Amino acid sequence: MQQVQLCTYSGGSSSSRSYIRPVTLAAFAAASRRRCSRRSCKASEAEEPDPEECDSLEIKESDNRRLDVFLSEHYEQSRSYFGKLIDQKAVLVNGRATKKSFRSFKAGDVIDIRFLVEDQVMRPEPMDLDVLYEDDDILVVNKAPGVCVHPAAGHWTGTLVNGVMHHLGFVSAEDSSLPPAKPGPASKLRPGIVHRLDIGTSGCIAVAKNSLALDSISKAFAAREVQKTYLAVVFGGRKCFCGYSAGSGHVIDKPIGRSRKERQRMAIVDEVGGGRPSMSVVRSIARAQELHLLEVRPRTGRTHQIRVHLAEEQSPVLGDEAYGWARANHRYRGLAERTLLHAFSLAFKHPRTGEPLFFEAPLHDDFKKAIETMQPLEEEAATIRRLLEPSASEEVPLPDPPLPNINVVKQRAKVHVGV
Repeated sequence: MQQVQLCTYSGGSSSSRSYIRPVTLAAFAAASRRRCSRRSCKASEAEEPDPEECDSLEIKESDNRRLDVFLSEHYEQSRSYFGKLIDQKAVLVNGRATKKSFRSFKAGDVIDIRFLVEDQVMRPEPMDLDVLYEDDDILVVNKAPGVCVHPAAGHWTGTLVNGVMHHLGFVSAEDSSLPPAKPGPASKLRPGIVHRLDIGTSGCIAVAKNSLALDSISKAFAAREVQKTYLAVVFGGRKCFCGYSAGSGHVIDKPIGRSRKERQRMAIVDEVGGGRPSMSVVRSIARAQELHLLEVRPRTGRTHQIRVHLAEEQSPVLGDEAYGWARANHRYRGLAERTLLHAFSLAFKHPRTGEPLFFEAPLHDDFKKAIETMQPLEEEAATIRRLLEPSASEEVPLPDPPLPNINVVKQRAKVHVGV
């Protein structure tokens, strides 16, 4: 198994794409905490389940069919399959687990289903993984767009988990030593997965190889000690995103919850209605006519957070079929064949040594194509050049990841922006 070298950055040349930086992650965590309710403070800030592996049904009229029968007739899977889901409490009726024989449905009842894949489907599969870093505890990969992170409804094979299992030399799921995800339905389907990216999103994702790493990184996410930076190509970026220097930006502080109208989607929902506190800090770094390239630093890890926040700000991610604008996606269909969102960087402490780690994922070709004709905003030319030509960063010292500070991010930098 090849181990990718991890270098201490000193401003000189290096062939590695990962660097150790003097990132004070404790300071990051302290700066990013905000006032919230007792319940919200206790909740984990790790990424929530992706709605692609879930579904919700609202009963339109009374029905006396058994729960397992009702679901098997609504979906393609068998009655026994749904029986297993119900036994594992992966099916909830009005938020509560129930029995397979339940049949007293009334209009307005809601059934939430979390789909689980059969055990025999979890097989290692060859995959061309872009490995950014690997040691005995963690594996950091630049996920390609279109790859689902783990088996889910409609994506039983060809997932990142399948590829990682093959990369690590496992011959079957039973042979795998990857730790299962936190306890709960489908935890065995997410071995080593601490955080996730949507299927159309590319970029940095960390996989834990053992329980020590899984527990350490999970706690870091829960304590908001993990730095994440995303890049997004959006349609109609607002002027309020412009004029910020690195480390600051326009704050979007709006709670997110499941949409009441479309249960598979997320939306801005007040906390009284079930929304959870969500914060993203956004700044524009380049533009071209109707498009902007944004740098987004999420402070929380809600499902689809960046996509929902930017759509709420009338600046939807280009190519986003769920939250984007159909007319914009159609106009730029030759430029965006997927959601143009990229998890550019990831920083956290090494689970065993405690050493601060920082990783950057090079842009994929489609993302480069979308931004190569953009005009950098003032003082951002070097940033755009480094994104398009990663090799240039070996000769030019890279800036340390800026430490976010909620108390100052709303202060605009004194930078003139010609927009």
